[in-house]
Amino acid sequence: MKNVLILNLCNKKDSLHVLEFIKPIETIIKKVTSKYEIKHHLEKIHYISYSHIIICGVPLKDFEYEQNLDTFSWIKNYTGNLLGICAGAQVLSQTYGNTLSELQEIGLQKIEKNKNDVLIDEFTFPLEIYGLHNNSFGTLDNFNIILQGKIPEMIKHKTKNHYGCLFHPEVRNHKLIENFINL
Repeated sequence: MKNVLILNLCNKKDSLHVLEFIKPIETIIKKVTSKYEIKHHLEKIHYISYSHIIICGVPLKDFEYEQNLDTFSWIKNYTGNLLGICAGAQVLSQTYGNTLSELQEIGLQKIEKNKNDVLIDEFTFPLEIYGLHNNSFGTLDNFNIILQGKIPEMIKHKTKNHYGCLFHPEVRNHKLIENFINL
């Protein structure tokens, strides 16, 4: 049985982010399973009890989660399916010791498939995505690049089902999230 955690990275004081970054993902997940929870990353969470975890994005000016990167050390030991979106992808990469580079992208872009993967195999390329981020991946040790534009847009850990998307599939590419939940 699928048991999904939607992990909120946004500043707890900002309630508007829920409508932009959490609710769209929740709507997509409801099409696939009714067994999910939404929690803030600073809550005490028993991560191993979830089959799938989605770490959501944040507004461009919200960097509060960066002050707590050590709270994500559980990622290295997590053997379930993980999808980091935007800031969540950056947290995933940094948890494995990689760096980020400053690069702001806002808006629609076309990207290409760099490597076959079950999350994207049914898509037609070039794929139009929606980006909204301040940083890109710097180094990518332990990861393969799945989708590529001017920068790597989607990565996957070399030995685990840990994915990172710099773009926002909840905006334009809902099927990617559905495919992830169906892993």
